[in-house]
Amino acid sequence: MRDRPEDGGERNSRGDGAALVTMALTAVVRFLGFLLLVLGLWALVTVLFEAVGLYRNPDRIEAMVVTIERSIGLPAMDISRNTPAPESGAAELDGAPPAAMSFRPAYFLGWFLAILLFLVIGKLADWLLSRGLSLASFRCGPGRQGRGSP
Repeated sequence: MRDRPEDGGERNSRGDGAALVTMALTAVVRFLGFLLLVLGLWALVTVLFEAVGLYRNPDRIEAMVVTIERSIGLPAMDISRNTPAPESGAAELDGAPPAAMSFRPAYFLGWFLAILLFLVIGKLADWLLSRGLSLASFRCGPGRQGRGSP
């Protein structure tokens, strides 16, 4: 049986309202996906530039090393005697500055932490890119399952 005209008109307006809400929500989800894509690309590019910067100028790790030495209290060790390195103003060994002849465990810890941070931020960027792509290609509606649909 066919619906009465006044009931059909009421159903049609409800359907239009639902379609409008669906379109609005789809637009919001796609915008959030695009935002995640941009954030992921920004994080990835930032990590790559920082890694290249540390490759070209490894002395930039010194700030992290000094912070680690101050916070943990790791002393610099003299390679030849395995004793704490002399303080600043002490005599130099064979014309080389004391810092060049000392073993600094914080230096290796600093590089390890820097690489670990690069890996964590890179994984975060990967997650942002993959989720952003799936949300940006989101399609909603019956029979239209896009990449963002479960």
